[in-house]
Amino acid sequence: MKQPFYQDLTSLSEDERIHLIGRHVTKYNKVVSFLVESDFVEPGKADRYITKLLALFPDIEILNKSEALIDNVCLIKVGPKEKKSCPNS
Repeated sequence: MKQPFYQDLTSLSEDERIHLIGRHVTKYNKVVSFLVESDFVEPGKADRYITKLLALFPDIEILNKSEALIDNVCLIKVGPKEKKSCPNS
């Protein structure tokens, strides 16, 4: 079984991280999960990431946003939007 790919993005700016995540989802048609500080540590950070991702990459959808098993960390899971087929095609 393939191991999940992990990449440490802490050396990148927030906008660079968001672009890298969005490009990976759209270019490779993959689901990406990432961690950010929870509202307890930095209020609004998770929602800010989500807002920026959706604005820059309209073909992405948020699959999950939840508290991670690590204290004060939020887990966000994003993936490509499912293509809706035409019923008469």
